[in-house]
Amino acid sequence: MRVTLALISLLCAAVLLGAGCGDDGGGNAPTKQEFANKADDICADVSKQVRNIADATTPAELEKTIVTVRSQLTKAIERLDKLDRPNGNDGKLAQQWIDELRDESDQIDDALGDLQKALKDRDPNAIRAEGQKLQQLDNKRFTELSKQLGMSSCAS
Repeated sequence: MRVTLALISLLCAAVLLGAGCGDDGGGNAPTKQEFANKADDICADVSKQVRNIADATTPAELEKTIVTVRSQLTKAIERLDKLDRPNGNDGKLAQQWIDELRDESDQIDDALGDLQKALKDRDPNAIRAEGQKLQQLDNKRFTELSKQLGMSSCAS
């Protein structure tokens, strides 16, 4: 179980790292670097939150952890929607990054839901299979876009 939790935490951290921050209400669009800095600040914050989730040792604890991770994922996407994008090509790149984050978060949320069901059913084979599905999710495109935007925390 500890191995599965560690993999879930690492994968969720990678995706949750893309959380956004609040709209500043200003009329000026941020630069690409300002966008990246704001996202990186939130990436570090969300990563810390995911790492601070209790180290589950039982199926019940793991299920509680999954509920927390899924909630953090939803909140991250909501906050991301409020993040101002740069203008021009940088804005298009930022939007691609956000879209990729949404796609990945949907895949992760689905996989976590399947893992939750396997835990409720107390099916060790299904738990193992769902853990493997999580490990196989690919976030290369998200990482690539993060780097193109100049992010460091979000690109890890």
